[in-house]
Amino acid sequence: MVRIAGRFKGDVQVDGNVSLDAGARLEGQVKAHVVSVGGELIGNIDNAKRVELLETGVINGDVKAGSLTVGAGSRMRGQVEFGYEGESRAKSDTKGFGNAMNVASRPVAAGKTRTCPHCKATILESLSICPGCLHHLRFDQRRRSARSRPPQRCVWRG
Repeated sequence: MVRIAGRFKGDVQVDGNVSLDAGARLEGQVKAHVVSVGGELIGNIDNAKRVELLETGVINGDVKAGSLTVGAGSRMRGQVEFGYEGESRAKSDTKGFGNAMNVASRPVAAGKTRTCPHCKATILESLSICPGCLHHLRFDQRRRSARSRPPQRCVWRG
């Protein structure tokens, strides 16, 4: 395991783990199995199995990892690709939402919107997956409002 607690300029390639402590600064590319960022990283992380961006962490660069954990309050500027460990992907699949926007949809009036029940984002009604949270949405043929639901019965058992 390599632990960086100060300032370092240069590439880091480790057959193990790299830890960048809070207050530390690394300018360079990182290649390691597990990368933990608590300080500031200016550079890319390539082909890591796991990347942990801690609450005090800042990344200015691209990240490619098998999994990514992001702490509240952390910051990042760059592109992220995770969950594709060992897969080779076509260049056209890495832009935007990938296949999330190419799923089955239904014909509706142009521009008609609805609210995602999971993240409360406003999205197009024709989408079957919310692009914000990737929640799978249902297409109800009969849209039921709160008034159209049958009244619930209260049963008193005393």
